[in-house]
Order: sequence, then C-alpha cells, then structure tokens
Amino acid sequence: MKPSRYRALLVDMDGVLWRGQEPIEENLKVLRALDLPMVFLTNNSTTTRARYLERLRALGLEVPETHVLTSGYAAALWLKRRGILKTFVIGEEGITQELELLGIRYETDPDAVLQRGYQPEAVVVGLDRRLSYAKLWAGQRSIQKGALFVATNTDATYPTETGPAPGAGAVVSALQTAAGREPHIVIGKPQPQMFRLALEILKVEPEQALMIGDRWDTDIVGARRLKIPALLVLTGVTSADEVPSGTEGVTVVQNLSRWLQGPA
Repeated sequence: MKPSRYRALLVDMDGVLWRGQEPIEENLKVLRALDLPMVFLTNNSTTTRARYLERLRALGLEVPETHVLTSGYAAALWLKRRGILKTFVIGEEGITQELELLGIRYETDPDAVLQRGYQPEAVVVGLDRRLSYAKLWAGQRSIQKGALFVATNTDATYPTETGPAPGAGAVVSALQTAAGREPHIVIGKPQPQMFRLALEILKVEPEQALMIGDRWDTDIVGARRLKIPALLVLTGVTSADEVPSGTEGVTVVQNLSRWLQGPA
C-alpha cells in the first residue's frame, strides 16, 4: 500500500496532522512531499473550514477551501440540500458560521425556544464546551415537538496534548437521553456522508482513494464500508492493541514516515 497506487487521499486532521496545538511532524513532512490531490476531513465541528484552511497553510499544506470538510459544514450542506432553513444549535462556531454561509437561520440561545416560542425545523448538535442544562432542555423540547435531531458526529473523545477529552458524542448522548430518541442522522465518520462528499470533490472512485486516519471506529470503519482502502496511523486515538486483526484493505503504521520506509 504505497502512494503511487492511489489517485487521491482523504486525510483526517486531529490525531493525524496535530494533537491539540502540537503538530505531528512525522506525518506532515510526508503529506507535504506527496504529489496527490487531498481532501482534509474532520469530525470536529467546533472550527470553521476557513480556520482549518489557515492552519493547514501555516503547516505548509496548500489546499483550496473546497478541499476541507468538517462535520459542521457537511451538516449544514445536508440541511440546505433538503430545504431546512431554521435550526437550533448546540455547538460552536464551526456549525453556526457554516449554517450562516449557506443561508440557514440558527439560534443558540435556549430562551428563544423555552420562553419565546422559537420552533426550529432541526436541532444540530456537536461538541459544545459551553454546554448547559438550558441548552439540553431547549434541544429536548424542539425534538419532541417535531424538529429533526441532527448530530454532527458521535465521537466519544478527541485527542489533545494531555490526552483524550470528551467529544461531541457525550453531548449527543445527553440530548438523546433527554429527548428519548436517537439522532435522525449522524453526519460525521463512520457514516457515509463525509466520505461521499470527499470522493465527489476529488472526482475519484472509492478504490482509487486512500483514507488516512487515527481512529479505527470512525476513519477506518467508515472508509471500509464504502470500500475505500485505509491507512491507520498510531499517532492519535487508536493504539496498536485496539486494532482488530485480519481486516482486509487496511494497513497499520506507527506514522506516515514509517509507512514510506516500509516494504513495497
């Protein structure tokens, strides 16, 4: 499984390019050197595509904004394509700014729902580091009155410099418990929406692309469901002893530098 076998790369960001604010140089130097089109994608919904683009370029990775996919943007696009234009958001700017760019109204103030009668068509939920009881209550009320429950992702954790931190899945689970139902849709990996968007952008078939990720349960499982070859790097969440044995179409490496040094 060498770069020359593929026409394009799908590359996760958290745990592959960086851990928190710490760049993962052994992966970055390989990606800078590869002459392949890439789409960078992440389940993290807290940051906008524009901010990710700035960070990528600061690390020497030159890509157009159309080649950056976040679960916040993918959720906004999913809503827009279905004509849903009124939302309540439990999340951060990576959701709200992407909704605004696509002309979708949003509220983040729970009092709009609890006291002023605002009834959204959808409740969009991601990681919210200012989560409150009132936000959960507003989300619960909206869903029980008929709003779609849209989760950007259900990652239990995300990697930081000091170890895993609670992810969007913790927020989604709290609302799911309160509302008494599962999300109508989960946008992020391992669900197919973001993978399909990436393949659409790159104009390649699944077998012509390679997914590079650090999470077995999202990056790798999701890619293999669509028959996309996958490369797991052990620089993020998943450790070597958590990798199932004998999975077809998957290579596991310590990092991308080791990948290039390995057997042909």
